[in-house]
Amino acid sequence: MKYSRDIKRCILNKAMTVNVLMRNIRMIYMRKKLFRCILIFCVALSILSGCAKAPQQEVLIYTDYLYYDSIKELKKSADIIVEAKIISTKVVLLDTTHKFTDEEKADPELNPVPNPEGSEVSYSDVYTIYQVEVINKYKGKVKEGDTIEFKCLGGVMSNVKYVEEDVMDINVGETYILFLETYPDSYPSLINQIQGIYKYEDKKITPHKENDIDLKIEDLEEDE
Repeated sequence: MKYSRDIKRCILNKAMTVNVLMRNIRMIYMRKKLFRCILIFCVALSILSGCAKAPQQEVLIYTDYLYYDSIKELKKSADIIVEAKIISTKVVLLDTTHKFTDEEKADPELNPVPNPEGSEVSYSDVYTIYQVEVINKYKGKVKEGDTIEFKCLGGVMSNVKYVEEDVMDINVGETYILFLETYPDSYPSLINQIQGIYKYEDKKITPHKENDIDLKIEDLEEDE
């Protein structure tokens, strides 16, 4: 079939128009698809950023502990001494009841409103509970392979980070030498936050930066 030049030009123009139209449709579709991908990415990033949000407030806790002058005193004070690997952690709120001594009752700072009948005070604190696997036991009623727990003051709760002053970082998967004090109605705790824990890695024992008592495994194996 033969067509005139004008008819051929008209058919060619219509074909070009259709091609341009299809190309524009594809571009619009690709832009919409890209927009949806960007939107989904932004929403996901926003959610992840919210989940990774740092605690809004930090509370520093100041405490006083009995300080020891020698390995002998550390060993004598502790009820449990173990080499242990940190397995897991959890943060809890523990209630504490403190019974005043006669000296504390007479102290206006500790007992600002004297009350002869009020001999105790109750309060709640945030604690991190560490679950550990015992690798070696040097003192106490535990054995190798046991799983035990101990507590340290502080932790993150309700978007607030409670930090005890001068504590050593304790990390899951790492191994430490622990000097623990036990209680009849609560978790064991370090004898103090500076001298009660030593990091143990590659057969090297590292004390807290403010602990001037060096420790060797041989010191723990010696009988008093």
